[in-house]
Amino acid sequence: MKLGLITACYVYELSGYDGSTPWGIAEGRFRESWSPEKLDDLLRRIKALGFDYVELWRATTGFEEWTEEQVTAVRESLDRHEVSLAAYCVGGITPDSDVEGLYAYANELGAPMCTGSLSNQQTEALAAKLGKAGDKYGLTYGIENHGREHTVSLPEDVLALAQRYPGRIGACPDTGLFFDDGVDALAAIEALQSVTVHTHLKDVDDSGSCALGEGKVPLAEIVRALKGAGYSGVYSVEREGDGNPAPLLARSREFLARALSE
Repeated sequence: MKLGLITACYVYELSGYDGSTPWGIAEGRFRESWSPEKLDDLLRRIKALGFDYVELWRATTGFEEWTEEQVTAVRESLDRHEVSLAAYCVGGITPDSDVEGLYAYANELGAPMCTGSLSNQQTEALAAKLGKAGDKYGLTYGIENHGREHTVSLPEDVLALAQRYPGRIGACPDTGLFFDDGVDALAAIEALQSVTVHTHLKDVDDSGSCALGEGKVPLAEIVRALKGAGYSGVYSVEREGDGNPAPLLARSREFLARALSE
């Protein structure tokens, strides 16, 4: 039972981002003040909640700007807190992305895969870049559905790319974003089960992001479907919202543990 979370769960708390703050300002706060020492403390908090796996979101891992010594400190923190690195979340791949640079950094961190959205502009060329970089570094890219307007998000489109680039492109389904996009999240999970390499398990209620199992997304059925399909990756919690996320994350972990034991 591999239970994890993405460090983006803490973005509101760590940046002082309350939703009304322009995202560029919140991102800038990370660039100015974030450090491997602060990440070390965050990993300590994550481990204390009972999570053994973490997906390092790009902002909390230096935006590819940290030195070799700082990256070494990140790896040492993971080992010290006995937290396994599940993935490096690059945020998204667009026509302007330095795919080679992102993969080189992920490899330096020791990440087994990269995750994020994929632009629906120049998609074929971007997929070819992901395949080439994946071959070079031995990494897979898990496509997160991030809204049909700008990204590759429909299950059939993600599946088609994964089948064209086996072992180099897979699915990282975001259950909450499927729900928000008007897509049946359970049906999407079932359609993508053969190519799912990671997960962003998110639940939503009328107020927004909530603890798993407390909202409108059929998370119990989704977890059973993943387990039944033989999914061996990390069941990773993603949460968005202000304030201290610990209580919500703790309840989400309890939900996953129960669902996976049934």
